Amino acid sequence: MNVFVAARGNDFMADIAAWLVEAAALAGHRSQLVRDGSLPTDAAAINLVVAPHEFYVLSDADDAAIDAAAQCSIPVCTEQPGTSWFDMTVLLSRASPMVLDINTHGVAALQAEGIEAQHLRLGGVPSMDRRSAPSTSPPSAHHQPTISPPISPPTGPPMCCSSVA
Repeated sequence: MNVFVAARGNDFMADIAAWLVEAAALAGHRSQLVRDGSLPTDAAAINLVVAPHEFYVLSDADDAAIDAAAQCSIPVCTEQPGTSWFDMTVLLSRASPMVLDINTHGVAALQAEGIEAQHLRLGGVPSMDRRSAPSTSPPSAHHQPTISPPISPPTGPPMCCSSVA
């Protein structure tokens, strides 16, 4: 699983991406954080894009490249309905094969737009617990991006979907 997040984006989005990578690893799935500005291109891989409204806009890619990336990615939406950021998320999520949102209000609003969104409930991973963390650095500092050859998807449903509520 590849988890993409904007290199120049909001640190909280980077934290969410790092938590997803950590959760996948704890569940025994190979995963990597991609924060180098590259877009997802491998349709055979599981590609999560955290905060698509931020990731694609800050990528400086052209519309064709963004559309191609969206078609092979699962956006992890984070924005509140009624904002311009949410409206941008709607536009960027339409071509995706699956859409997740961390907020139940966002799920309902995406569904009202005709997008079959599902709720991704963020859970606890060890780096979220300051009592067990070896340092006071934020979680994103513990998970530096690693770029390696594309990862083949595991058999069965993606890890991100097995815990969707």
